[in-house]
Amino acid sequence: MIRRTATCVATVLVLLVALTACQLDVLVTINVDDDGSGAASVEAVFDAAAVAALGDVAGDLRLQDLRDAGWTVDDPVTAADGSVRVEASRYVASAGDWQTILDQIAGPDVFRDVEVVGTDDFSRRTRQLNFDLDLRRGWELATDDRLSSALGEVSFGSVISSRVDERTPQDVVGVTLEASIFADEGATPSATRIESRLGDDPQVVRLESISEKTLPLLLRWIGIALGALCALAFSLAALGLVLERRASRLRPAGVPAALRSQIPASPEIAPARTAKSQSRATAAAEHGPVRLVIIEPLSVLYRPAMNLQAHVIPFVEHNRGAGSTRAISEWFDEVLVGSSSTASFWSAVEVPARGAAIDDVFVEMRQLRAGAMDFLVELQRRKIPVAVLTNDAAAWSHKTRTRDSLSQLWPWIVSSEAGALATSPGMFELLRRESGVAFEYCLYIDNDVKRLDAARSLGMRTCGFDPEQDRPELADKHPRIETFAAFFKRRL
Repeated sequence: MIRRTATCVATVLVLLVALTACQLDVLVTINVDDDGSGAASVEAVFDAAAVAALGDVAGDLRLQDLRDAGWTVDDPVTAADGSVRVEASRYVASAGDWQTILDQIAGPDVFRDVEVVGTDDFSRRTRQLNFDLDLRRGWELATDDRLSSALGEVSFGSVISSRVDERTPQDVVGVTLEASIFADEGATPSATRIESRLGDDPQVVRLESISEKTLPLLLRWIGIALGALCALAFSLAALGLVLERRASRLRPAGVPAALRSQIPASPEIAPARTAKSQSRATAAAEHGPVRLVIIEPLSVLYRPAMNLQAHVIPFVEHNRGAGSTRAISEWFDEVLVGSSSTASFWSAVEVPARGAAIDDVFVEMRQLRAGAMDFLVELQRRKIPVAVLTNDAAAWSHKTRTRDSLSQLWPWIVSSEAGALATSPGMFELLRRESGVAFEYCLYIDNDVKRLDAARSLGMRTCGFDPEQDRPELADKHPRIETFAAFFKRRL
């Protein structure tokens, strides 16, 4: 079976005809380097029983044909236990020579479809060794065409089988295959060890060794990171451009330079107007264009009107809270001017604590009136900006604004953030400074007479909004409308 060439293997296995309980162990080693070259070796060990049966194994083996085929063959070595070891090795010059060299070990069709391939890219080197080990022919592996012709119709395998007491090839010959392949010097090899017997079914060998190049790999990851950062930068730039265009559409219209020069320069509101200044303000309010519409959203955009009696107290009672009307009113006023948080208010009125969830439930009761969004869209279409001046807690107000997508309303002045109620001149002054629009060019819409009076006293144009038609007192002092559509049908 130790077949370096057909002649050698036939010679060795013919010696087995004298064997009975003898054993022959064969070790085949295949080592492939990163360039496809490498070395192959074969080691055969005759056990003491085989040596006793065969006689002078070391002297009788004929190994010259192996040397003539280019193999380096060591002289047989007899061990202390009486066994004899014979070893041969050969250098393989290139990847394309492996099939030929392995065929010399055991003849064709034992090492089938031998393939040594590799790939090299920027950061990785890969080497593969693939073949099938097929020992199914058993004793017939030891014959060749000339020997078969000499035996005539008698099978060489049957001859050996009859001389080893009908023992099978698996009983007599063991084959061990050790194979490895390196992708690069210093890289971890891919290796395998297969234990088989002569006559066994085929076994598949698939080895792959991969070597990562540290510097190119680092450069690749740096390149990927830079590419991702560039993509992110372009994405952010594109997003910024989209948001800027959207903001430009939603931003309140600027005040023309000619009008900006007329904006009161005083940082504080005078406690009273002179007759002359009041006359100019009245004339501007009656004949000048409207540059900014100011609304109290809880009275105009939402229903029911958000106030203590109609909204807050019923909500507290519904949620099993406690407190007199006077106490609830005082605590509620502290929330509106920012002296107390909403969490403290719910605790004071003994509404069961639910964290921020109770704020969400409270805000959920605020629902936009029919036509409110159409009203805002139409103002935007006419390029009339809308601002908000509201008596509310910041937590409730901003939740409402976010939920209903009202970010286009600006400035959005909340009493709890300003520390004053909407009837205070300071609140109006804050809005004037934020918007840059003089009071004479503002239109204030609300359904509370006190707030409307405060706006009128500052020179604003005013409009009472009375959709429920339950505020007849509005008509005594201020123009009044009952629907959003009416706003565009009359001159205010």
